[in-house]
Amino acid sequence: MTAVVDFDNVFYTHVLKELQLIIRKQFDGRTVYINPEKLNDNKEFSVRIWGLDSELDEQYAGLEGWRRKYNTEIVLYQKIETPNDLVWEQFFRDTERLQQLLYNNTKIDGSSNLGWFEGNVTEMIIGADEVIDDEKIYAVRFEFSCRINRHS
Repeated sequence: MTAVVDFDNVFYTHVLKELQLIIRKQFDGRTVYINPEKLNDNKEFSVRIWGLDSELDEQYAGLEGWRRKYNTEIVLYQKIETPNDLVWEQFFRDTERLQQLLYNNTKIDGSSNLGWFEGNVTEMIIGADEVIDDEKIYAVRFEFSCRINRHS
């Protein structure tokens, strides 16, 4: 019989929820959610967060712990009905704001000694567009990765 395992939901609690909290604080009043796909919520601005994968960097001797790299995608969506210079300026301002926010949080102290370090944007794709319910939605996709140590 296998013993009950003591664990932390590291990816969800210490990566995705932390990202959600950081982004919500910066973009106060805006929709920031964890989901694999864009919600059809009819919002003019939203940010979607999702976990892509996790890689083992190092297994510590015995059962002392591990270090893992967590890879996520963060997608900023903006509905743009009438494109003009001011609208595009705001779109790129929000893009840079989110990128700088992620850069400023390369290291965070988390609960249970599970804060991340080496957090960085590894890729940013601007201008991916989709038509959702006859509305033009522009998206910026960030790939963000970070590492977490877990010691027993």
